[in-house]
Amino acid sequence: MRFLCLFFCLFHLLLTTESSAQQTHEVVPGLNVTSAILYDLNSRNILYEQNAEQLIQPASLTKIMTLYLAFEYINAGKLSYSLNVPISKAAAEEGGSRMGIMQGETVRLGDLLRGIAISSGNDASLAVAEFLSGSKENFIQLMNK
Repeated sequence: MRFLCLFFCLFHLLLTTESSAQQTHEVVPGLNVTSAILYDLNSRNILYEQNAEQLIQPASLTKIMTLYLAFEYINAGKLSYSLNVPISKAAAEEGGSRMGIMQGETVRLGDLLRGIAISSGNDASLAVAEFLSGSKENFIQLMNK
């Protein structure tokens, strides 16, 4: 599951860099990105690369960190995908790309993680951040650690 998350995070990161003013090149049909690299963690082989050395500004880095920290807690046995996460007013009202969660409902952690990785949900990311650390401010400290 961890490899799958990193794979989705990588491609989410690459696809959301489209907001930059850089010109993209479609080398792989359907993959219109500035640069990409797909790395097999087990064999340590590069499976695919396109302008892999080109420096680009990362997009959605906070969401990737949120996923990473959540998976660290899950792998350590501190959390499970089936836990119900309460949705705060702040998370429900978070702007930008959204999963579409509502204040006062509870959503399974696994569903929120999919909402972050697939929908790029700012609302889901804040809900998970608050669940992991109690507040946005505490989560910032956790990420910096």
